[in-house]
Amino acid sequence: MKQSNLLSTHFIETTTTGVHGAPNFTIPEGFLTVETQDGRDIIPYAGMATSWYHMSKANDINNLFLASRMWGLTVTDVRTSIVFGTQTEETRMDPLLDTRFNFDFYFGVVANRFCAQALAGFPITVYGKGEQKKPMITLDDAIRSLVRTVELPADGGFHVYNQATMLISPKILPIQLKKRGAGKGSKWTSGHCPTRGKKTKPIRCGWFKEMLLPGRPSSLQDEINRIIRDLKPYRHTLRTYSDRFMNA
Repeated sequence: MKQSNLLSTHFIETTTTGVHGAPNFTIPEGFLTVETQDGRDIIPYAGMATSWYHMSKANDINNLFLASRMWGLTVTDVRTSIVFGTQTEETRMDPLLDTRFNFDFYFGVVANRFCAQALAGFPITVYGKGEQKKPMITLDDAIRSLVRTVELPADGGFHVYNQATMLISPKILPIQLKKRGAGKGSKWTSGHCPTRGKKTKPIRCGWFKEMLLPGRPSSLQDEINRIIRDLKPYRHTLRTYSDRFMNA
C-alpha cells in the first residue's frame, strides 16, 4: 500500500476475539497499560490464541499495527466474536438474499446448532457442564456495526473494537429454547467430551458499543425467536442432515 501511494486508505480487517485466548484478567479492547519498575507504556494486546488459525490472526494484527505505526496507515481491527442468526435487515427484503446457515459440528456455531437440533427433534448436546462463557453477537448486529466501521474517518491511527454484545454459556441456550417452546420433544443431554477450556473472563466492549453499535443491541431471546421462526419451514432438511450435529 505504501508503494502504491494508498496510505490514505482506511484498512479494515475482521479478526477474531479468539486472539485473546483465556487470560486471568478482564480482556481489554485492544491495548494493555504495562507498568514496570522503570517505566510505563501502552502496548497492543493479542497473541494468547490457542489454535494456529487464531494465532495467524494475531500475526495479522501485529503486522497491521506495525504498518500503522510506521506509515500512518489507518487500521481498524474488528475482533469478531461468535456470530449467530439467520437474517439481516437487508436479507429480509427478498428470499433470494437468504444467507448461508451452518449448523454442523465443525462450522455451525453453538447457538445455531442448538436451534437446529431442537427443531429436528435431536438431543441438544451440551459438552461438559456447558459453563464456559463465550462472547457472541447476532448476525444483524455484526453487519450493522461493520457498515458503521466503513464510515469511520481515516485518521492515521490503529483502532481495535471487540465486536461482541453478550457473554453466553452453552447451558443457557437450551433454557432460552424452552422459553420459546422450540425444544418440545427434544432432550437436553450432555455430550461425550468434557470441556478442557478455562472459564472465560469478562471482555471489554465499551468502545465497540459506543462507536459502532449505538442503541440497543439484539437480545439473545429475541434472536433465538427469529432463528426458530426462520428455520421452521426447513425442519425436514434439518432432520435429513442430523448426522452433521455430532463429530463423527
